[in-house]
Amino acid sequence: FPNYFGLQRFGANVDAATHEVGAALLRADYPQALRLLLAPSQDDSAEELEARRIFWSTQDAVAALRLLPRRPSVARQLLEGLRDSGSSNVLAALSRLPKNLRSMYLHALQSWVWNHAASERLRRYGCEAAVEGDLVLPPDAVAGGAATGAEIEAVACELDAGGGAALAEEAAGG
Repeated sequence: FPNYFGLQRFGANVDAATHEVGAALLRADYPQALRLLLAPSQDDSAEELEARRIFWSTQDAVAALRLLPRRPSVARQLLEGLRDSGSSNVLAALSRLPKNLRSMYLHALQSWVWNHAASERLRRYGCEAAVEGDLVLPPDAVAGGAATGAEIEAVACELDAGGGAALAEEAAGG
């Protein structure tokens, strides 16, 4: 059964999904990452929407911050970074975000790539049987609970040694 990453990995803002932010960061397209992160969201309050509108129409981070609610947020951190470092220093503003949050955007991109690769594998080969390159745990490894790293490594080694066909038959119940 193919495993996909769920929608929660990609955020709620369809206009600025987290994997798109990750792609912009990976390309070092920091202005695009900023545009995505400061894009309006359906969850924004009226004050947040107005603060974003003010910033994008004037590039005035100070004016936008006056309208933004005082609670911690990505938008507040970015706008404070732009205020403190200058509106042209986008990288410094992005650096104000916690490292784990910046990493999350890259992890979302990795998940998006995985989901697309898994979909392509299913499109090409279906899901009725394992094919060369699939990682398949023997039924006895799954029945006993969580597989150990040694069991996974053994399966991967068997696949690398050409045992994929035998494992595919076993996984298919043959």
